Amino acid sequence: MIDCIALALLTLMVQTEAGSEPYDGKLAAAYVAVNRAESSGKSLQTVLTQPKQFKLNPRLVVSEASMLAARMALLHQQPDPTHGADHFYNASVKPWPVWYDTKYRTVVIGAHTFLKLGGF
Repeated sequence: MIDCIALALLTLMVQTEAGSEPYDGKLAAAYVAVNRAESSGKSLQTVLTQPKQFKLNPRLVVSEASMLAARMALLHQQPDPTHGADHFYNASVKPWPVWYDTKYRTVVIGAHTFLKLGGF
C-alpha cells in the first residue's frame, strides 16, 4: 500500500530539486530521500519536511516524469541509480556545504553529485 502524502511530498521534492534533470536524475533524487528515510528509521514524510534538508516548492507544476520517478523509487520498482546515496548536491552551487566530500561520491547524474554519508 502506498502512502499518498509521502508520494505527494516526494513528487514535489523531485520537481523542486531535479525538475530540469533527465528522468534518471529525477529517479536518483527520489531515491536519496527514500534511502535516507529507510536508513534513519524515520518516515519519508518526516525526512522530507525536516528543516534545511530538501526543498519543496508547492507553486511548481509537477511533471509526469517527476511523479513517475517518485512512485518508482517509493515502491522500489526500478533499481536505485545512486547505489544507496543519502545526499545529493549540485556542485555548481557555491559555497559547498560542509558535509560535501567527494570521497563519499557514489555517482554523478546530470548536474547532481550523489553521496553516501550515512549517520542519521
